[in-house]
Amino acid sequence: MKCCYKKLINRYWECRNKEYDFFWGRLSFVGVFLTLLFSGYGAILLKMCELVSQRPLLNAIAIAVLYLGSILSMCWCLVIKTSKYWCDVHENAIGFIETHKLKQTSGKTFYPQAFLKKEFALQEDERFLSNSPVRYSLFSLMHLLGVFSFFIFMILCGFHILL
Repeated sequence: MKCCYKKLINRYWECRNKEYDFFWGRLSFVGVFLTLLFSGYGAILLKMCELVSQRPLLNAIAIAVLYLGSILSMCWCLVIKTSKYWCDVHENAIGFIETHKLKQTSGKTFYPQAFLKKEFALQEDERFLSNSPVRYSLFSLMHLLGVFSFFIFMILCGFHILL
């Protein structure tokens, strides 16, 4: 598959922009659910204060809501890390192509498969709490918010288990 530099760079920019669009879509989707879970937990907590006789049932429901929230927070963090990883892959590909384009004459053809080698790949970091592929950016802020909400959900869940 032959292509010219300009088409290849444009394609990588399109992929990067599409990944940002996916990121915002996922962020709004998960953010709404996390907000609903925090609000639902608050409503359950208010009912626990009012209805003393149903406290064990409401406590079990609160634990279920908090577990769901912690799982959703963890998923949020992993989705953010994945989106940032793929944005970095596309940006690194653009930089790599532009660097090599300067060394080549503009009339030569280019094979995109040549850049899918080991030296081109990013270093993956699969640790949940690690912030390494997520630099100081909106991705980093959203990742830290996900970790924070995960710990809040888990602390509250521990509190309800001790009740």
